[in-house]
Amino acid sequence: MKKFILLFITLNLFTGLFSFDRTISHSYKADYSLFPESKYKKTYTDKLTGNYDIRYCVQTNLVIPKKEANGYTCEQIIKKLDQMGGLDKECFGVSFIDEKSRERKALFKQAVFNQNEGLLYVKDRAAGGLNFDVAIDTYKNNGNIYAINAIINKKPDNIFVRGIKKREAEIFVFMQENDETVSVYALVQCSYSPLEHKIIKNLVETSVTLRVVEIQNWFYRMLTGKK
Repeated sequence: MKKFILLFITLNLFTGLFSFDRTISHSYKADYSLFPESKYKKTYTDKLTGNYDIRYCVQTNLVIPKKEANGYTCEQIIKKLDQMGGLDKECFGVSFIDEKSRERKALFKQAVFNQNEGLLYVKDRAAGGLNFDVAIDTYKNNGNIYAINAIINKKPDNIFVRGIKKREAEIFVFMQENDETVSVYALVQCSYSPLEHKIIKNLVETSVTLRVVEIQNWFYRMLTGKK
């Protein structure tokens, strides 16, 4: 089952005040149909499919004109993953505008990134503490490319997300820039399927989608300097 939703960012709680189109794909199996065209596409899609049975996948891609990228460079952003956690961090961290109150609220309340050891800790608003092994690849030929893969390295403590297994859930971000555009592709996939608990299926799907979109939005804000 797969559905494609074209969203205007100004019309929903995920997006705040931006005004670009975004395509999101939800799938109950591995799906990389929105992955940007690149000589490295097969390399990463093979890596993403090779380690466990993928039963839920959410992906989204956006492209902005290079002239709008007046904030941090991609190379600078990959060193600032600790800024993803907390409203007091740069570009408000990974956060969202509440639909009712119109207040900005943190999705990631805290982030600690050890670049030397490739470790990322995130305190999620609902899921609690999440620990990831992080690998970052950089390519400087045929346009600059940056790939960030964060795979969960221990079972979450929060009982409500114990369906997530060690090394069977991950966040992937792929940034690609050339003379005209910068694209940011974001994906979350795991071996847990919302279909296992149909009573909360919609809640789980909304929750995962919110995180994928707001991770991408943080990269967008960092790239453009827009808040």
